[in-house]
Amino acid sequence: MVAPGLAIDLGSATIRMHVARRGLVVQEPSVVAVDSRSGGVLAVGEAALAMIGRTPGYVIMERPVREGVVGDFDLTQQLLQYLLARGGVGRFSHARVVVCVPPSSTPLELEAMEQGCLKAGASEVMLLSYPLAGAIGVGLRPSQAMGQLVLDFGAGHCEAALLCMGTVVTRAALRKGGDTLDAAVSEYLRSRYDLAVFRSEAERIRSSIDVSTSTPGGESLRAEGRDALTGARRSQILASSELLEVLAGEMADIVGVVEHCIQESPGDLAPDLLSSGGVLLGGLAAQRGVVDLVRAASPVPIKVAEEAQTAAIRGAATCLEEFDRWQRVLAAGTV
Repeated sequence: MVAPGLAIDLGSATIRMHVARRGLVVQEPSVVAVDSRSGGVLAVGEAALAMIGRTPGYVIMERPVREGVVGDFDLTQQLLQYLLARGGVGRFSHARVVVCVPPSSTPLELEAMEQGCLKAGASEVMLLSYPLAGAIGVGLRPSQAMGQLVLDFGAGHCEAALLCMGTVVTRAALRKGGDTLDAAVSEYLRSRYDLAVFRSEAERIRSSIDVSTSTPGGESLRAEGRDALTGARRSQILASSELLEVLAGEMADIVGVVEHCIQESPGDLAPDLLSSGGVLLGGLAAQRGVVDLVRAASPVPIKVAEEAQTAAIRGAATCLEEFDRWQRVLAAGTV
């Protein structure tokens, strides 16, 4: 039996899967419900989140992909098996699978991705780096002989890559992103106000802040959570400027990858960057003020891609559906 090809983006925040000729069939949170007794996967995404607070203690929530890379190899392989089965791929199927990966992944991390797909029934696995996938997804032509700057700012990692001739010429990466900012918000609320908040609440609060401003006081924010000492539900009013101080250092590190990548770029590609500029992709591109900080730190013009959050899966899907055209890029996708 020949199964349809699949394109997969195992993001730190969101799992996306495109099935050939069917389109995007999975777009769910990167959360897996696991039976701690057996290690088996019980549910994925929204179904897993719905189990929080309604299940026995042996059911735990795990995030197999952290900081943009595989954190738990066994769990990631089970997740890939779940996804491939949902896409119509079984042990005796023959399917081509394209998986988005950070170009800074270690050989062990890349091997885990590839083996997970092969064990689930894929006959061919192509690993495509996020910058290349994102560039293709927003309509750039990374295979041409022209330098193009792609900034991929996600939940688990932030990366700047200079592309030319279908390969990554220079890159600067940081295993920080939206998750890092959310963790900083959570830690501040607990230490300053004894308020424990869910990750989703920390993300909501962080997303509402303009990280490019330095206005004293700023906007008033309401944080909802539980008292860290008593467990009682309560809320806390605070000023956005409090959190700006917390986030400033992390944002400086994140924006720094852009400066570093440009500084390391070959001089003969500088005219290309000045004329074409760079494009900002990923979930963190939607954060208020992020593009302003990037533009302030970059000597080249920067624009935010339309539908920046789904650029990578769209690019992977394009490579899958037009394989003959993109085969050479796929072959070099992990460079």
